[in-house]
Amino acid sequence: MMGLGERIRERRLELGLSQRELASDGVSYAYISRIEAGTRNPSVKALRQLAPKLGVSVEWLETGEEPTRFARFETGELRLLEQALRALDGSERRDRLLDELRRERACRQGRTT
Repeated sequence: MMGLGERIRERRLELGLSQRELASDGVSYAYISRIEAGTRNPSVKALRQLAPKLGVSVEWLETGEEPTRFARFETGELRLLEQALRALDGSERRDRLLDELRRERACRQGRTT
């Protein structure tokens, strides 16, 4: 599995950026170099500065996974959302949302078992 530094380096190279180009106030190119080499763990502040420049979320930098639109909801709220969506007339958008919601619930159940 790819580490945080490797994800930063890979994404930076995909965008054609040098470490100097990615650097900003408080996040020097030397700091980025150490993060990418795995010798330094970035601060939350640094991740918050790097993520938008790399066009990704902080969560993706940390885990390699993007959050779903339903990630902020509690499990009980997910059940209510699913019930409400099922009550709507069938549409392709509704079906996509239901599928996404079910995947989120299944992912959570997989984490807790």
